[in-house]
Amino acid sequence: MLWQAEGLSKSCGGLPALAEFCFSIREGYIHGLFGPHGAGKTTLCNVSTGLYTPESGRCTCAGRNLTDCK
Repeated sequence: MLWQAEGLSKSCGGLPALAEFCFSIREGYIHGLFGPHGAGKTTLCNVSTGLYTPESGRCTCAGRNLTDCK
């Protein structure tokens, strides 16, 4: 997998923005991310790029861990 999220969780202001989120992106395919306001799209992007630290789970890109959960 090119990009993979396994069990990502993150709360914002006490409310869960991501709860056990799992997703895979395979090379050579086109993927999209959409949903209503407040669904956690921006939080997912921020967690997957390392801007936010997830409360649980991990995200990898080409096998490299992008998140550092303690």
